[in-house]
Amino acid sequence: MTSGNISEEPLVSSNDEAIVKLGAIADCFLLHNRDIVNKIDDSVTRIIAGREAVIRRARGYAPEPLLLPEQLPEILGCGPEQKNTFCLTRDYHAFVSQHIGDLDNLPTLEYYERMIDFYKHIFRINPRIIAHDLHPAYLSTQYARSIGNAQLLGVQHHHAH
Repeated sequence: MTSGNISEEPLVSSNDEAIVKLGAIADCFLLHNRDIVNKIDDSVTRIIAGREAVIRRARGYAPEPLLLPEQLPEILGCGPEQKNTFCLTRDYHAFVSQHIGDLDNLPTLEYYERMIDFYKHIFRINPRIIAHDLHPAYLSTQYARSIGNAQLLGVQHHHAH
């Protein structure tokens, strides 16, 4: 096993957190003295028609940028409420996050906000446009509206697919 978490919550990243959160469901723990800086789950890929298709982008793929065919301004795409990932763009690159999870869980929402800040910092991106779902009750939409120093761009959920 390479990761551990309670269903619908982010991965645990410290020995103490593992014992507290997973103690009731784990038979044993193999502990270590190395800090986990960026908790990231396993990627899921599949071979389709002889080519690799990424089903869930995570370890080994994120935060490696995707090359875009045209130059874009600095944009944050906040992603959906469920099965969330987000994306930051700059120039010809899209930095798609690892799988975040369902934002209706407070620890996952807090992780989402920390990871957006982390990506903005490491890639030195200060989004001028923030794209979000049009659904006003989605937590990703509320997050987009709360950060306030950029142009908001609402996108209909099914159009985003």
